[in-house]
Amino acid sequence: MMIKTIDKINSDIGITNVEYRGLNKFSDSAIYYKIRMYAKAEYQPQLKRDINRIIKLELDKNNIDIPFMQVDIHNK
Repeated sequence: MMIKTIDKINSDIGITNVEYRGLNKFSDSAIYYKIRMYAKAEYQPQLKRDINRIIKLELDKNNIDIPFMQVDIHNK
């Protein structure tokens, strides 16, 4: 799925230098992927948001949920 997502990122954002570098680590409720992108510093924050949006939409399209930690609070 990530390779197709990177292809989508490259075509939707209009830059051709986004690279999927692999699975970086597993965590309690996360999987970290390494994605490399080259851009001028002033464009990086917006490009990162755009990339995260595309990844989230692709996860939703493939019915992949992101697990979040939950805390139960009991009030007496």
